Amino acid sequence: MEEIEIMERLTKMEERSKSNTHRLDRLERVTNEIHTMSNTMIQLVEEVKHTNETVGSLDAKVERMGSRVDSMEKLPADDIRAYRRTAVAAIISAMAGAVAAGILSMAINYIYRRKAEWKKREGCRRRQASGWRPRGSAQ
Repeated sequence: MEEIEIMERLTKMEERSKSNTHRLDRLERVTNEIHTMSNTMIQLVEEVKHTNETVGSLDAKVERMGSRVDSMEKLPADDIRAYRRTAVAAIISAMAGAVAAGILSMAINYIYRRKAEWKKREGCRRRQASGWRPRGSAQ
């Protein structure tokens, strides 16, 4: 009984060993696949990091280009504003100059007329005081 039992046990152990060996072989293949997938994932993560860095630098470049384009777009508007200010200043200056010239002309004309009137009156007074009479006038 002992020998038969030992033989049966040994047979069962061998069968179990074979079964375990097949299972281990299958698990080894799965483990190798998992290892390969893990390495592939590591490479993909590195590539994604590199892509993100590249996208980040491109975003910064696009932002700089956007600000440059904005400033280039604003230049004509700024020029138009400057031209408009210059034109308005020139028109106002011309109007102010015309008004000042008119006032000055009126003042000079007024002074000239007043002076002429004064000379006329003064001349009459001097003539009257001196007794001067125009020629051919009767006394």
